[in-house]
Amino acid sequence: MKNLRLIGTTFALLLVVFSQQVFSKDVSLGAQENSALLKLQEEILSLKRQVEFLNAPIKSEADLNHYLVANPVEKTPLGKLPEIERELFINSLKFTDKGLAGFDYGMLEYGPTATEVHDILELFGLQSFTLAMKNLTVESEKDRAIAERAEAALSLNWEWVEDYTCKSDVDMGGWPIRYCAKQARSMCNSRTCNYP
Repeated sequence: MKNLRLIGTTFALLLVVFSQQVFSKDVSLGAQENSALLKLQEEILSLKRQVEFLNAPIKSEADLNHYLVANPVEKTPLGKLPEIERELFINSLKFTDKGLAGFDYGMLEYGPTATEVHDILELFGLQSFTLAMKNLTVESEKDRAIAERAEAALSLNWEWVEDYTCKSDVDMGGWPIRYCAKQARSMCNSRTCNYP
């Protein structure tokens, strides 16, 4: 398992370095080249997010329950949240058989630092989502670096849909269904939960 993590982390770092080198070049490109470059950037970011997910300790509700039992909460990234906000955040997590499908990020926006938010989301393989958050608390140089990258990354193409949450229901045939429904300050994963 450690070897898999090391390989995944190395791969993710190589992707980041490669993408930063490719996309920091100041070159005039034609429309076709620009389109191909944007597609490559999206593929690199998608691979990076897949590696982050594979390295995450929490991928399901069972993983979450095991993690909470096996680790004293105050020694985990979740321990950085005040108890009420932590419980609200944990209760907002919605999982499907494909992984995390939705959560309320309101408790992460005001209070914990950008680094703490990154560490919390890393538990779920969602540390890249830190870059899409707008109201990060900055108290250190690491926080500042995350916040600056966040401002530059707000236009990323995400499978996460802002201001939606994953809801469960039953269709007319009695089959369970999941869908993204409007809810402020929440996120819904369009890949794991059906988006209208």
